[in-house]
Amino acid sequence: MLAKTNKKNNFRANFSIFQELMLLINKSFFREKRGPIFIFVIPTIFLIIFYYVFNIYPNNTNGVAIRTLTLFIYMLLPTLSIIVSLSTTLVDWKKSVFLKRIDATGIKKGTFLFLLLVYYLSLGLIAVFFEMIIAIIIGGHNFIEALKTTNWGYLLLGIIAAILLSITMAFLIGGIFSNEGITNSVAIIIYILTILLSGVLVYPPLISDTLGVRVITYFIPHKYPIFLIFYAITGVSWEAQFNTGAGYSTDLYHYFTATWQPVVGIILFLLFFTFLAKFSFRWNVRR
Repeated sequence: MLAKTNKKNNFRANFSIFQELMLLINKSFFREKRGPIFIFVIPTIFLIIFYYVFNIYPNNTNGVAIRTLTLFIYMLLPTLSIIVSLSTTLVDWKKSVFLKRIDATGIKKGTFLFLLLVYYLSLGLIAVFFEMIIAIIIGGHNFIEALKTTNWGYLLLGIIAAILLSITMAFLIGGIFSNEGITNSVAIIIYILTILLSGVLVYPPLISDTLGVRVITYFIPHKYPIFLIFYAITGVSWEAQFNTGAGYSTDLYHYFTATWQPVVGIILFLLFFTFLAKFSFRWNVRR
């Protein structure tokens, strides 16, 4: 009976610590204006600009389908913004008095990092579904109809994978660097390259004419969850235009031929970034 009581008390104590730390992380996120701006404001602005300004597709059935398809991918912009937001936030946390003294409270720094992961995973999901509301508003009937035929299992898997990739990349960048300016610059460069080559800004067949470009895109981690989302939206077929370039290229190709391929790619990149972050993370910050 005493053992059960102790377990119950320990659970309450741990849950209370979890709540306090999550509230602290949340307060820190909204206190710094760059947090909400990077995760909610900038992705929304980019979504609207990309949808209307980069409307280069013909005004026919296929063109409308592509515009709707790319609108789904624009919803992922907040997941990419996590790379910039979290990496610079992590540098700030490393400089804070709180983390320097956290060991004295009995809370491990690894536990704090895990809670950061949980927080940003939740934040990423909320931000993506916020962008989905914006997409419904501007995409209208075509977007809603596409939602009805979407494979939600693969869609959610792709979204979660994109968020986790961004988090592990941010841990790696924020763990290596101690200077906020350098961290921010590196994160933004990676952010821009990801947008350009992963299939977010440009519909994949438009940049896939040459073998060299196709090979380079395999080294962009977010390509894998994004193609999984393309797959979920287009009726779960790897013969779809986004994967083969049909109608855009005379040199037909297949980025992937089976669903397990992007899934394995996601897992390998997650393991790779986690391993690098674990062994390159530096807590001590030189001022």
